[in-house]
Amino acid sequence: AKWLWEIWNEASGEFDGTPGQFADLSEQVYLAKERIEKAYGARILMGLTSGGGPISDGWIVQRLKAIGKEHLVDHLSYHNYAGAGDSIEIISRYIEDQRAFLGTLSDRKDYQVGQTEWNCTAMFSTRTDMPWNATMAVKMARIYTDSKLDYSAFFHLVDHAEKKMKPGLFETGDFGLFTRPNEWPAPITHQPIPKPVYNAFVFLNELKGGRRLPLVSSNDPVDGLAVVMPDGSVRIVLTSYDEDIARQPYATDVSVEVKGLPKNAAYVCARLWAADGQYGNSHGEWVRLGKTPISDREANGRIMAASKYGVLEPPEVSRADGKATFKLSLPGPGIRLVELKPE
Repeated sequence: AKWLWEIWNEASGEFDGTPGQFADLSEQVYLAKERIEKAYGARILMGLTSGGGPISDGWIVQRLKAIGKEHLVDHLSYHNYAGAGDSIEIISRYIEDQRAFLGTLSDRKDYQVGQTEWNCTAMFSTRTDMPWNATMAVKMARIYTDSKLDYSAFFHLVDHAEKKMKPGLFETGDFGLFTRPNEWPAPITHQPIPKPVYNAFVFLNELKGGRRLPLVSSNDPVDGLAVVMPDGSVRIVLTSYDEDIARQPYATDVSVEVKGLPKNAAYVCARLWAADGQYGNSHGEWVRLGKTPISDREANGRIMAASKYGVLEPPEVSRADGKATFKLSLPGPGIRLVELKPE
């Protein structure tokens, strides 16, 4: 295992001192890293400020250069949020800017580049609780994969348990994959429930171990990722991603062609998983039950059951001219996992 550390979490947003004072504090952190590595024979992979951006990161780099310690920087991470307050398309530009910043470092070592936080720009909105966020997560995974990032980390796992929130299970303005486990300051007493976005990662995890295949969409809102597995099966995660939630819900008829298959092989659709407004929608069930409080255990049981993705009847697969073709209706917002297996 390899651990990558941020020096400060979005430090420049909270710091109200001078650039020189910022550099003074940062210098001591990196020197402490060096001392610990020598004392314990450890390797601490230290980044910069992540959410601070090129200005405050530049203050650190300039100071480390001045004292001959620039080599203590090991990776470069940012925090990227988009898709609600601003378009998700800007993420690619952010990543280009991130790589351009590496040009300010005189050390030419192979820096790892990634995102230690990402989600949609929906603070204090309900988007993070809704099926829409699952479509965003798949779209963002596509962008990050295309950009060949070394790593990325969704922010975050569980809604904060250490903050006082409204009594409702959802709509707390938090970003977790799961609802919170307690009512602050009470001890942990509730089982966290997966939000709809959790199913995006369940689906994407099914691509693990596969070799990526090019997936080309003829038009929005459809996008996704595809792989071929060692046994020859093809797995595809499709998303219907639309930033304008005012015109949702709607469905898009999708025709998928898989090219380059063995000439004599026949394929069938072995799996079709669904997550949308109807399936895997724990937030929708909570709304249907009257926006119950976190303490309502009976309601929580029903909401937990509703959080599970749906398993649908697989579509028919036709085969001609070295291509396998199938059709399905993709709700917006919604995601699908499709698996084609050779017979």
